[in-house]
Amino acid sequence: MLRGLVNADALTSEQVEHIDQLQHEIDEIWNRRGNYQIDPDAWETMPFFMENITEEDIDKNANCAALASIVYDEVPPDEIAENRKEHGNRALSMALNPNQERRENLARAACYSYTEALQAKGKNTKLSSTIYANRSLAQFIIGNYGHALADAQRSIILDPDYRKAYYRAAKCAFALKKYDMGLQLLEKGRRVVDPPMDAAAQAEFLEMEKKCLQGKEQQTSEEAKQRRAARSQAAKVSNVARAITSSGIKISSRAEVTSEQMGVYGNPKPYFDTDGMLHVPLLFIYDEYQQTDIMHDVACDVCAAELLDELMPFPWDDRGRYQKLDDIIVFFKIDDGANDAQYYEVDQSWPLLEVFREEAYEMPQLMPVLHVVCKASELVDRLKIHRVA
Repeated sequence: MLRGLVNADALTSEQVEHIDQLQHEIDEIWNRRGNYQIDPDAWETMPFFMENITEEDIDKNANCAALASIVYDEVPPDEIAENRKEHGNRALSMALNPNQERRENLARAACYSYTEALQAKGKNTKLSSTIYANRSLAQFIIGNYGHALADAQRSIILDPDYRKAYYRAAKCAFALKKYDMGLQLLEKGRRVVDPPMDAAAQAEFLEMEKKCLQGKEQQTSEEAKQRRAARSQAAKVSNVARAITSSGIKISSRAEVTSEQMGVYGNPKPYFDTDGMLHVPLLFIYDEYQQTDIMHDVACDVCAAELLDELMPFPWDDRGRYQKLDDIIVFFKIDDGANDAQYYEVDQSWPLLEVFREEAYEMPQLMPVLHVVCKASELVDRLKIHRVA
């Protein structure tokens, strides 16, 4: 009932009448059967759907006036905080029911009420500590473990003797896989002497401690496995790198693509097939249009012309300047980080292996990159592209 949401003593008879009218309309809609439509213009006068409520709205709209009268004039901040906390507690209590289908919605409602309670800026630190701890639990139900941990930690700061806050913080730390933090919080919670820890709390702390220890053990095992895999992968890369340099190709210490870009491309790696032919991922960069093409597995006995012929026509070539191989220049970039970058044109008919063995060439971090620009582009003169003999 709408009347139960307000203090009837603070309302005029006219406001009470309008609240009853609203309740009647709600009851009619609730009990109505079949298809029905709500007047679309009605939303404009409903306070809950109005973007801004002005003084004029309050004067002319009785519904706005009724809601505007529900205020906390001259009510102590701690009393407001206590009131909003109780609202939150009711929603949280329902959200804690495992059979409740709307747990997350109720937890969000509880969070909202607890936030209102904290915004009252009460002076009672123990009350504020309880509110933060309760909001932590509501955030945990929603799955906002980071916010839940932060609220539990604020609760501890305000009341270091509030044992329940330590447990909730430890529970959040466990969900975030911060097992050492969880164990430390449980230990600090056990040190609280007043009030004495009852059997139920001891069981909760012990169970959470077991979970944190198990999680830590599993995490340590996973990290060790990842380190072994990383060392194995590094060894493979090192072996491939040695084989590449042994085949007459220099490898640069710098990269033309970032690790994030490599991740987007799938982190392809070079390798040698059973016939000893080098295969590489190859990135074409079309500098004039800032476009790219990635080829994940290219045998180095093919030439750039064959690969580009497969890619043409380019969907981004809105001016028709990249239609034929004769229209373009293919080049590579050498940048040692100390001097100006140098650009070298390559013969499109050369096998890639010969391009990579060229004296001026250095393979950038095992990810070969070839640039493509049309001959009519101003970039040709600006980059001062050298011709490889």
